Amino acid sequence: MHTDPGLNTAVIRVLQDGERVVIIAGPQQADGMTWWQVRDSGGQEGWVAASFLQQVREP
Repeated sequence: MHTDPGLNTAVIRVLQDGERVVIIAGPQQADGMTWWQVRDSGGQEGWVAASFLQQVREP
């Protein structure tokens, strides 16, 4: 999870495989990638490249 869209921005934290986040903004294009702003379960917000996200539906 980055502070802003793009590969050359600061990394806030690394999301765990399968960790759920909520998309709150985006998309934005940076460094040839699509980025979404997300919020994790602890309320922390940051930007994640779309290639690392998978849509799931709540039961």
